[in-house]
Amino acid sequence: SLAGIIMAAILSVCPGMAARAQNLQLPNAPVRIALIQGSDDEAGLHIQLAPGWKFYWRTPGEGGVPAQFDWTASRNVTRVDVAWPAPRRILIGKTEIYGYGGEVVLPLRVERLDAGGPYGLDLMLDYGVCKDICILRNDRLLLRSQDSASTENQLLIAKWRARVPQPARSPVAGAAP
Repeated sequence: SLAGIIMAAILSVCPGMAARAQNLQLPNAPVRIALIQGSDDEAGLHIQLAPGWKFYWRTPGEGGVPAQFDWTASRNVTRVDVAWPAPRRILIGKTEIYGYGGEVVLPLRVERLDAGGPYGLDLMLDYGVCKDICILRNDRLLLRSQDSASTENQLLIAKWRARVPQPARSPVAGAAP
């Protein structure tokens, strides 16, 4: 995989990093990432990037690093649907990738096993952020549904959900072309 090739390249240049490559911590991390509570069964993955850094879309193109979500340690959750707001097209040389810069929220829809009970999200997220180099990260993020959802978080998630592309509607039967 491309992520494996990038990691191998980083480790060949910096062999001392091998032991700590899974949780690379930088003094001035180029990314802040957190789960935020929305209303009821909605949450968001809030990503804030330092200037010039990129987080990749679900299908990032030839040179991107797609995120991998593992929700298996979550409580009272049967599935989590990740929505992807429309990305930007980013040219790096002659390579075209799709992703985000600055801030993005990936809206999350949580399906509970027990609809009336509280849930707990426990996410292991493998992802890359890139500028002149790519940094592969593996972060664990936690959120309990009892955490109160601020109006600000609800509005932020709604703003980004509105940017999620929707399937094209089929023409109405009998309508003129």
